[in-house]
Amino acid sequence: MRSRRPFDAAMLAAAPAMVVTAFVNWDMLVVALCTLGLYAWARRNPAWAGVLLGLAAAAKFYPLFILGPLFLLCLRHRKIRPFLTTAGCAVLAWLAVNLPVIFAAGVPAWSQFYRFSEQRAVDWGTFWYVGANLTGDNTGPLAGIANNVGTLNTISGLVFVLWCGGHPSRC
Repeated sequence: MRSRRPFDAAMLAAAPAMVVTAFVNWDMLVVALCTLGLYAWARRNPAWAGVLLGLAAAAKFYPLFILGPLFLLCLRHRKIRPFLTTAGCAVLAWLAVNLPVIFAAGVPAWSQFYRFSEQRAVDWGTFWYVGANLTGDNTGPLAGIANNVGTLNTISGLVFVLWCGGHPSRC
């Protein structure tokens, strides 16, 4: 989006950590869809922003968290219609991807990914894992948080809500 520095995106995309991550999981697909969704939002196209965020949410759960800050931005500026358009299109895109799978495989098979994600322990690519294992002592306070998924989810959720509530931006 910065016309004077278009190479910044290429440097990020070519970074060794990004290249390795692309082959570990499908996170890069989700990151790309989220990025395009936020680009559409920045270009004042809430419908496409919603479609792209909904498609991203069909692959991973975390893109739905982007809707929270967008809601707060719109609420602060008393412009709720763009948010409703984005959220509605996100839901429709998510349903378009997920309903055929639900009907074909059934709810238990379809929801396995979400159940797995909810119970999944911290893995090697997260801040919590690095903090818990940096010293080699797996019994310290960060290790206790990192090894307790419920506590970790609560702390992460609270930090997210506090950040969104206190971070001023424009809608």
